Amino acid sequence: MQWIKFTYNGDIPNYIDNSRMLIIARKTVNITVPNECHSFYLLGKLTRDPKIYSYVEVLTLNEDLVKDPELVLANLQEFHDNKLITGNQDLIKPQELIIDCGATHHNSLKCFTSFSKTPEISVSTGDLASTLLSAGIGTIVILCINQSLSLKNSLFVPRPNCNLVSLLAPSQKKVVIHREDDHFTRKTNNFGMIKGKITNNLMRVEYSISENHLTATASNPWHGRLGHPGNQVIRMMGLPVINSAYSTCD
Repeated sequence: MQWIKFTYNGDIPNYIDNSRMLIIARKTVNITVPNECHSFYLLGKLTRDPKIYSYVEVLTLNEDLVKDPELVLANLQEFHDNKLITGNQDLIKPQELIIDCGATHHNSLKCFTSFSKTPEISVSTGDLASTLLSAGIGTIVILCINQSLSLKNSLFVPRPNCNLVSLLAPSQKKVVIHREDDHFTRKTNNFGMIKGKITNNLMRVEYSISENHLTATASNPWHGRLGHPGNQVIRMMGLPVINSAYSTCD
């Protein structure tokens, strides 16, 4: 009967508490339900909430995570604690970049000045519950501090939580980051200067998008940076191997 009455009303903390009570009740009465089924049951009730749909979808696709419903709830709790779904005005704005330590850039399609579609690519972020799914690659030109910055080999993520730009990838040699209170300045020998604000230990950069129009191409260029399969994997998938100047993950 508890399973039938169990609902989600938009209150994440309350839903997590009730879910944990349901797990305890299941163990107490020795109900035999596979952990994966319990995880999908808990996640399924969240899919109608547009504020968290993308995040729930990522959790659902994580095979390791859904093996343990308690781990699913722990990730939901962390997601809520990080204010990603609270409606707080401190949320990441659409016209912000988050400076990241990854090897690639992950951005929404509206940022691109040139773009080529690729088969869906799963990109690890270091957090099992935060896998990004990329559907293409291209170039982004942004305007920051009266200068034009070109970000090549950027990945398109259809449903990103935010736009990310690598901390080190745009530079070739020297990077200097200076922090003063809640502001920072990032300088490189070949990429100019970026300024921004630090909130919740994230380096945020406000920017504007170049006025160039997006031009899609029919080609499917692959490269071997973080999150992209190497030539051996591409062959196993039955996809054509395209030669490029990038080193692969083989």
